Amino acid sequence: MGVESELGSITVGKKANLIMTKKIPNVEFIPYSYGENKVDTVIINGNVV
Repeated sequence: MGVESELGSITVGKKANLIMTKKIPNVEFIPYSYGENKVDTVIINGNVV
């Protein structure tokens, strides 16, 4: 999504809170997909929920 230089890293051994989406063309697309479930995986404190 082109934000890797501004946000944290995903590294083995670190705990993470992540929301993984289905494929989207870019971050600007998100508001236009309102009402569609684009969430694929949720990870809280390093655990898939």
